[in-house]
Amino acid sequence: MPTSYKETISLVKKECERQLRFSGLPEGMRRAIDSRHVLFGEHPVALAALPSLTFRAAGGALSEDAAQAGAAMEFLLAAADVLDDLQDDTPPPEADDDEDERAQWVRETEILTSLLLLGEQSALSLFETGLQPGRVALAVSLFNSFKLKAFSGQYMDAHTVIDPSSHPEMSLEITSGKSGSLGRCAGEFGATLATDDPAIVKMAGRFGERLAIARQFHDDVANLWPMGGKLDDLLQRKNTLPLTFSMAMNEMADGNDESTLQSFMDCAAARESAGDAEVLTARDEVFNLGGAHFAMLQAIVHMVKARSIADEFERMSPGCGLLELLLPD
Repeated sequence: MPTSYKETISLVKKECERQLRFSGLPEGMRRAIDSRHVLFGEHPVALAALPSLTFRAAGGALSEDAAQAGAAMEFLLAAADVLDDLQDDTPPPEADDDEDERAQWVRETEILTSLLLLGEQSALSLFETGLQPGRVALAVSLFNSFKLKAFSGQYMDAHTVIDPSSHPEMSLEITSGKSGSLGRCAGEFGATLATDDPAIVKMAGRFGERLAIARQFHDDVANLWPMGGKLDDLLQRKNTLPLTFSMAMNEMADGNDESTLQSFMDCAAARESAGDAEVLTARDEVFNLGGAHFAMLQAIVHMVKARSIADEFERMSPGCGLLELLLPD
């Protein structure tokens, strides 16, 4: 009866392997997914454990009963990573420098499509369990609904670049739509399989949403960190909270269009033309203007609220495992 985070992740990994094994996908496609290392990769793996844990927290008997929901979430999260790379025009880490770009793009879209179909297959396989069919039907419908909301947030993220009118509210909206929707999906998915109480289902969704948003803000700051940050959000002028907050602070301070950060963001081809020194100077200005500190504060606020909800679930269902998700992976 696995309840811990690590045990639940192990359970979900086995279920993902089972779904891949019986998927009917061509062997080459399964090898491509495996070589892409996207499963249990860059995204918050905690969200793959969440459906099984909220299932238990909401009164479900065994975590194994919701393993398919965890697998469905993991395939969806992996698909979101691939889509993010495609939209950012970022080649996968294992890409062959000599390979034709079109061949890479075709393979990535094939992997994306396969992952989405695997997620749908995993969700539908819940009908093969002993769970109430009505609850399963509602959970699968909810899963699909949140997929659309997450895609809307992903679309906004990819098609909204920073300009002088950018504001932190836009970053908050994007993060809520993109990451928050995936977190709510994971939380409500598992709880819906266990209970008909809408209040408990919504509470599980709020926990997942707070957890996912907190982790996203933390990742946004880590991307800019002097030691180890990839800086790709900065290079692509993405509407992350540290950047939009810093832009707003710069505008409030003096509206100086000649500032280093403003000039860097105004450059339409910053990714190609900016030198290393310019990128690092712009990064330093984000810290000096308080953008990184504000984003970390928001991450802490959301994590504290997630902790409050987890405590409430712990009182209802001792040992349900939600508190473990608040710890670093």
